[in-house]
Amino acid sequence: MECADVQRTAGAIVRLHNSGNVHRHGLVATSMRCLVVIALAGCAHSAVATPRTPESISSDTHALLEAYDRGDATGFGAATAATFVHFEGHVHDRASELAEMKPHPPYVAR
Repeated sequence: MECADVQRTAGAIVRLHNSGNVHRHGLVATSMRCLVVIALAGCAHSAVATPRTPESISSDTHALLEAYDRGDATGFGAATAATFVHFEGHVHDRASELAEMKPHPPYVAR
């Protein structure tokens, strides 16, 4: 089959064949390549974290709550992630929680 005319339309090469059929090359091939890359990227994953023991979860929780009760911003910051959120009436993110935290004497708890 011979091509009668070749045109470039929107980045794709369009070939008009003597049969009257229009064949598009470029956009479809690029789309398929992107689809393959996306599919392969979706298959990649990182290593699975080892499960934590109940004892380590309990000790970390106690450390977090004790730091919060004492107003220990350093200990509280070390025990929380950047995505920490506290809901009590309204939402407090980690930065605002740390900014409002003031040290308390050991006998005063919140």
